[in-house]
Amino acid sequence: MKKDNRVERLADLIHPEKQAKEGRYYHNAKSLVEIYAKVMWGLENSYLEYDETCAQFGYEGINEALDFLSLGISEDLSGLGVEDRARSMVFTRELIKLVDRSMLALKDYPKYGEEYFEIIQDMYLLKYRYSEDEIIEKLDVSRSTFYRKKKEALSMLGVVLWGFMLPKMMSEKNETEMRPA
Repeated sequence: MKKDNRVERLADLIHPEKQAKEGRYYHNAKSLVEIYAKVMWGLENSYLEYDETCAQFGYEGINEALDFLSLGISEDLSGLGVEDRARSMVFTRELIKLVDRSMLALKDYPKYGEEYFEIIQDMYLLKYRYSEDEIIEKLDVSRSTFYRKKKEALSMLGVVLWGFMLPKMMSEKNETEMRPA
């Protein structure tokens, strides 16, 4: 008898330990969090640069202009000379929201959630990151336990990101697009 693939995938999502062992999600989650601080820095500098320009065109600032753009309402951003950059900023902002929401969900995970959150935040997301030695000392664990927990944390973040939060975010976006104007 053939297994239902959807049930199998759901079972995999429910058993994060299996995910961690198989390495699914791990590499993508690690790649994403490794660039997070740099992306935040670049986005912050871009926001400051375009905020004043957007205000000159009647927006309260870049955030309002990006909100209109993400909803498909604004046509006049091409007049700012930053339409492509603004679209990139909308995409980047959505990715940051996805990571932030996923991190909060990870923190609530019943088994080691707060510890996973702390490892990822301290090692990857903070502007001034902790070293491995500092995190090991802070958590009061052995080096091998730290590496195991770090891999589990990144794997679990991947499960939360691509298994739960991204589908939810896409569904919300589709619902917004389906609403009549």
